[in-house]
Amino acid sequence: MIGDWAAQMDGYISEESWTSAKGRLESSSQSIQNKNEIISSETAVIKYEKGYYFYIPTVLDRNKKVSVPFKITSYTNQSFVAENPEHDFPKRITYTRIDGDHIRTVVDDGPKNPKEKYVFNFVRKK
Repeated sequence: MIGDWAAQMDGYISEESWTSAKGRLESSSQSIQNKNEIISSETAVIKYEKGYYFYIPTVLDRNKKVSVPFKITSYTNQSFVAENPEHDFPKRITYTRIDGDHIRTVVDDGPKNPKEKYVFNFVRKK
């Protein structure tokens, strides 16, 4: 996941930049429309805490900038699933490494309502 990534969406581009620092992964991301209008910004961290791994995003224009923890409920060398069934939306976030230059991220409403979802097909920026 370390590196810079971009996904072309309907009418906008989503960009993520991942780094490794202090024994954890950190990211910053933004969604851009009309080539320079930022419509959403977010930071995230993946860290080990209290015996579990967590994916913890902070959407900078929502939730009063309060972080929302998602417990990583399963993972492999190529993917992880992070869930928070108490959150309004999303309830589940899945990252899957397709190969060295492609990552698919699915943000959905959990196993009870998996049809409400967003799929991001990220390509490594070179």
